[in-house]
Amino acid sequence: RLAVEAAAKQAYYTKRALAGENRDDSEKAWAAAMKTGQRLALAVHGDPKADITAWLDAKPERRYTFRVCNAVHGSGMHITKPDAKELERTVHTLLALR
Repeated sequence: RLAVEAAAKQAYYTKRALAGENRDDSEKAWAAAMKTGQRLALAVHGDPKADITAWLDAKPERRYTFRVCNAVHGSGMHITKPDAKELERTVHTLLALR
């Protein structure tokens, strides 16, 4: 989860800086987005309330990675090497957002 959120944060801050937005406003928006889905929505759409369903469903690894990120809340998923590769692909996708 930390890798996905770090990549989303970097993408969000980069997009906001390139758009000429104030850093303090970006930091406040990021801090207010407490859930992984909200943070992904910020990175992808610039709005923590935006629907990320289409983005998640565009690539199979995104939806699965999102489930893995939320597994820290008690589902007890076992993470395999292929799971880690899917996580890596999702992180690279987030970092490429502009």
